[in-house]
Amino acid sequence: MYVFVLLRVHACKELKYSKELPQISIIFIFVNEALSVILRSVHSAVNHTPTHLLKEIILVDDNSDEGKAPHLETSREKDLEAEKTI
Repeated sequence: MYVFVLLRVHACKELKYSKELPQISIIFIFVNEALSVILRSVHSAVNHTPTHLLKEIILVDDNSDEGKAPHLETSREKDLEAEKTI
């Protein structure tokens, strides 16, 4: 089990980021990870990254064991459709 605490200085929320900064891609690489953990990580990235800086989020399944993550096998096609609409 992984436990982490995200601590942020209150002043960080008030920072203004230049519109001239390049956009970023965030890559999550995982193996046999629970869907809830993946979703929590993605939501955290989206909620804590200024929208004008976030270009894309890439999820990489690094060879999860077959049958260990059925949520990935059943949701991939739906996710591909969601990707087109984002």
